[in-house]
Amino acid sequence: MVVVFFVCRSQSGTETDDTDDSDSDEWISNNMQVLQSNQNKLIGCAILAVQYYKTYLDKNEVRTPAQSGYGWTLEVLNTPGESHKMFRMNASLFDTLHNL
Repeated sequence: MVVVFFVCRSQSGTETDDTDDSDSDEWISNNMQVLQSNQNKLIGCAILAVQYYKTYLDKNEVRTPAQSGYGWTLEVLNTPGESHKMFRMNASLFDTLHNL
């Protein structure tokens, strides 16, 4: 996202007072500082939003199993460490519960 800020000031040919130019320059300077502050806040919020998404919403990669149903369950139980990821229990505990 690109934010563009244009500052226009009117100049008349009859005004030659330096105080008007300094007030106008000060106004422009203040508005540019406010714009820069707002842009920094916006960028900070965007960084936090991306970090939140990566941490809490996009945790695992997409899994496409070759099998489905009972065959997939057996494949997961026979893969070391995978049963804990998928079922939140070790394969030995799953076998114990299955045999009851």
